[in-house]
Amino acid sequence: MLNPGIWLAFVAGLVSGANAQEVRGPVEVVDGDTIKMDRRLIDLFGVDAPEIKQQCRIYKVAWPCGERAGIILSRLIAKKPVRCEVVGDTKRGEDIPLQAHCYNYENVNLNSAIIGAGMAVPDLQQTRRYVTAGYSAQIQRLGLWSGRFIPPALWRKGKRFRPVGQPFKSKNLKN
Repeated sequence: MLNPGIWLAFVAGLVSGANAQEVRGPVEVVDGDTIKMDRRLIDLFGVDAPEIKQQCRIYKVAWPCGERAGIILSRLIAKKPVRCEVVGDTKRGEDIPLQAHCYNYENVNLNSAIIGAGMAVPDLQQTRRYVTAGYSAQIQRLGLWSGRFIPPALWRKGKRFRPVGQPFKSKNLKN
């Protein structure tokens, strides 16, 4: 006999999955974690990719990791229609992006794939669903993990690498 608690959790999962809004169609890639479908922005839920202008480093060489994240997401989509399962409130204003788990034409989860390629990090404030993909990319030293990067959330707050060759400011160190 199946445990009643497990049975209720299973049924609740089916019901909540059935109520999830799904959107489909061709998309335009905005950046490594944002797409546009019918003039509506959709953020990949649980994903934090570098901003388009963000630079990362391999040794002392800068590379455009934000731009590259957008290119990788475009390749995953391959100019084919995308299916997104919207998370949370679907009645947001037009200017507020939807949050979604999105899948390409081969039913590959784009959220997991961009993190697994090392071109984004899991957003742990939203979900822990993509942690394994993040660990895998880190272990294999893929994408962002091939060198140094400022986490996208900190970069958006203004944190930057100091220019190569600029001395370290030691205002808190004693002479």
